[in-house]
Amino acid sequence: MQHSSIPHRLQVLAVWAIASLIGLLIFNLGGLDTPQTYWSAAKPSYLQHVAFWDSEWYYRVATQGYPDSTSLPIGQDGRVGQNTWAFMPIYAYLSGGLAKLLSANYYTCAVVVAWLGSALAALGLDAWMRPRVGKAASLLGVAIFFTCGPAIILQLPYAESLGLALVAIGFAVLAKRRFAWAMVVFVLAAFTRPIGVPLGAALGLWWVWEELRARGLISPSRFDASFSSARVYADADPYAANYDAAAASYAASTAYSNDAPSDTPAPDAVAATGGATNTAPVPNEAAIASFETAPDLTASASFETAPQAIPAPPSEAASVSPSEAGAVGTETTDSAHADPQAGGSEASGFEASNSAASESATSAIASFEAAPIAASTEASPDYDVVANYEAATASNAPAPAPAPPALPSFTPMDLSPLPLSSKDRLWLFVTAAVTCAAALTWPLLAWIATGRMSAYVDTETAWRGVDLAPFEAWINRSASFGGAHAGVIGLFGVLVLSLCVLSWPQLRQLGRLTWMWCVCYWVYLLIFFDPSSSVFRMLLMVAPLAWAVAARLSKRPRAALAVLTVGVISQVLWVAWVWDYGSISILWVP
Repeated sequence: MQHSSIPHRLQVLAVWAIASLIGLLIFNLGGLDTPQTYWSAAKPSYLQHVAFWDSEWYYRVATQGYPDSTSLPIGQDGRVGQNTWAFMPIYAYLSGGLAKLLSANYYTCAVVVAWLGSALAALGLDAWMRPRVGKAASLLGVAIFFTCGPAIILQLPYAESLGLALVAIGFAVLAKRRFAWAMVVFVLAAFTRPIGVPLGAALGLWWVWEELRARGLISPSRFDASFSSARVYADADPYAANYDAAAASYAASTAYSNDAPSDTPAPDAVAATGGATNTAPVPNEAAIASFETAPDLTASASFETAPQAIPAPPSEAASVSPSEAGAVGTETTDSAHADPQAGGSEASGFEASNSAASESATSAIASFEAAPIAASTEASPDYDVVANYEAATASNAPAPAPAPPALPSFTPMDLSPLPLSSKDRLWLFVTAAVTCAAALTWPLLAWIATGRMSAYVDTETAWRGVDLAPFEAWINRSASFGGAHAGVIGLFGVLVLSLCVLSWPQLRQLGRLTWMWCVCYWVYLLIFFDPSSSVFRMLLMVAPLAWAVAARLSKRPRAALAVLTVGVISQVLWVAWVWDYGSISILWVP
C-alpha cells in the first residue's frame, strides 16, 4: 500500500479543520437569522452568539464558583434550584484562568479552549480507532463525526470537546497498557463532564469480562469471538501485517485448554494417535506457519518441513536395502506412526545410511520429540537406538521449536483473542476503581460544601422539576408527544432502537472496551437522563459509532459522500432548531 508523504496526524487535523470551518460558517449564517433573545439583541455578534444557553453557566462557574450552605438556592417547596453544582469545574476554570492570565474576554478564551479540545478530540479519537479500522477509514470517521449536527457544540464554550478528548485519549493509552496515564486522564474526565459513572462501569464490566475469560467461563467461540474478529490494520501499525493469521491460528490451537485440564491433550491430538493419552499436543501447522512469518517470532521451520517419522529400529534392518536405508529419515509412512515397534534396521544398515540422511534424521528426531506417539503396552528395547542416536548428535540437532509466544505487545488489549494476563487484569481493576472513586468525589464535595447530602443530585434534577426515577423521564417525555397512554410504547420503542444500535456487529468489531463504553454510556442515559433535544449533544460521547459507519463506507465513496452531505444538512437544522433560540417556530434546547 502506498503511503502519503503527509504525516497521518496532520491529515487528521486537516480533515478536522475543514469540517469545523464548515460548521463555523453554518453557525455564523445562523446568527444572522437569530431574533432578540434573553442573551443578546437580534443578529448577535460571534462572541454574543456563542454565549447562549449553558455557556453562561460555565461563565458563572469561572467567575463566581459554587454555592455553599448559605448560598445554595432553595425554593419555597424545599427543592434545590438551578445552580452551578451541575457543571464540572475543569473546563470553566481552565477558560477563566486563561482569561485572567491574558486579561482577555472570558468567552474569547473559552472558545479557544473549546477549539483546542476539539482538535485534541480528533487526534484522540483517531489514535483510539485507527488500529481498529485503518487509516483511510479513520480519516473518514473524523469527517463523519465532525460534520454531524451537534458536533458544532465542540467549538462552542461547552465542556463537551474537552471531555470527549479526555475520554478518547484515556481509552487510547489504556489500550496500550499505560494504566497510570489512563487513570490520570479518566480522573480529569470525571471532573470535566458528568461521565465518571459510565466510565467506571465500562472499565469494571471489561475487568469482569476478562476475569471470566481467564477462567474459561467465556468461550472464545461464543459471543466473545465477535470482538476478536476485528483486525489490527497494517497501515495503522507497520508490525501488524501478520497479526490476523498468527492470532487466529494460535487461538485455534489453544482453544481446547479453556474446557479441559492442563494435562489433557487436544482433541485433535487424541484423534491422531488413535485415542492415546499422550499429553504432548499435536503441533498446529497453520499456527506454526503463521508465527514463522510474523515479526519477532522464532518458531522453527523444522516443525513444518520435518517428516513425521523416526529411523527404523534395528529389528527391521534385514528387510531394508541400502538404497531404502537412505530414505528412512526422509519418508513419512503410516506404519511408522501407527506402530513404532513393528520392525527395525540393523546397526550396520543404519550406519551405512547415516551420512546421507543425517540432517533429515536429526529433523525427524526433533519432530518425533514434539509429536505424540501411540501408547504401547509393551516395553521396547529397540527404542534405545533412538535415545543413543539423540545423545550422539545432540550438538548438531536443531533446538526444539518453542511454544508459540504471546501475541505482539502492540495489539490493543481489547482486541486480543487471548485473555489478559493476571498483571493486566489487576491494573485494569485498579483503573476501574480509581475512576469510580473520581465519579463519586464530585457529589461528595457538593455535600461537604453545602451540608446537604443530595445537593448534587437535587441540582441535576432542578431543571426537570421532579425527583430522579430511572426510565420514568422517558415515559413522561413520550407521553408529551404521543399522549398520556403512549408513554410506555415510546419507552419500548427507544429500548428496541437502542438494542439494534448496540448489537450492530460493526460496533462490536471495534473491540471489547469500545463496545462496553458505548453500552454503558447509552444505558446511563436511558436510566438517568431527562430526554430532550439535548440528547443529540449527549450522544457525542458515543463517537465510535461514526467510525463503525466509516469502516463500512470507506470503500463506497458515493455512500460516504451522501452521509457527509446529510451530516452538513443536520448541522444547519441543529443551529436553526436548537441553538438559535426563536429563529424559527421550533424551540428546542442544545
